Amino acid sequence: MKVIFKEIIAFYKNPKDLRADDLSLKNNVRYILGVILIDLIFFALIAPMLHYIFTLELIAEDISNIVYKQNTLFYNIIISAVLVPLMEELIFRFPLRYNNFYRYFVSEQKWNYVFKILVYLLPLIFGVVHLSNYENINIFILIALSPVLIGSQLVGGYLYTFLRVKFNFLSAVFCHISWNCILILIFIPINYLESPYEVQKGSYQLYIKQSEYSTGEKQVFTIDSKDNKIYNLSIKEYSINHVLDSLFNIKRNKVDYIIDLKFQCNEGIKKEEFIKVIERYENSK
Repeated sequence: MKVIFKEIIAFYKNPKDLRADDLSLKNNVRYILGVILIDLIFFALIAPMLHYIFTLELIAEDISNIVYKQNTLFYNIIISAVLVPLMEELIFRFPLRYNNFYRYFVSEQKWNYVFKILVYLLPLIFGVVHLSNYENINIFILIALSPVLIGSQLVGGYLYTFLRVKFNFLSAVFCHISWNCILILIFIPINYLESPYEVQKGSYQLYIKQSEYSTGEKQVFTIDSKDNKIYNLSIKEYSINHVLDSLFNIKRNKVDYIIDLKFQCNEGIKKEEFIKVIERYENSK
């Protein structure tokens, strides 16, 4: 990895539209893995800063309600990890090699000059475009925090550009897709290993298990209530926003997520008290 990192630095010191000397599959894979590792190291360094920024609540959270069909792992991999990276690579990396089509418009000598500009400019634009992920934020705060907010995309953009030039377009695409898959899949074992929230207090029992994605299993929403009291509640594969809106007409302006919930109270609990029970669960996270 150290050798690959030095080559990347040398490339950007004096960018040239030249492919690597060794274009073997083995060497190609070695460079792709090296780039992914460099990306991971940088992300690990920047992640605590990102977390701190979000804890300050300077950036508005995405409070849109979950669309169940679009919240499956399969859907997110196809759209976010395959189609979106492919489109981005076509726009920002595909043009970065001189070819027969370019010969009709620009000489190779002029291209060498244009190329030096493009290898710096396109990854920068690629990173800046990702600022659109952040809405409802003061423009000055957005600009000030942008090196951290889009740092991963900026570094990734320059790494994928290196791969595209030195090897081929597919190398950049594969690396980009692999990286997005890592970002999507990394939270699955964390979520799986997280213990459910269980409370047995007085006359009621509560179980809540939070999930990152919908599994596609049959949804369940059953309630046993009488005289404004809840005795039993069983929920499976519904979002927390959907549940609170359906039960209490509460518009919860927070990040939505999938829950499985089981609640039992022999004596019954008033809806107002049940809302407080849910609030205690959210404050415990």
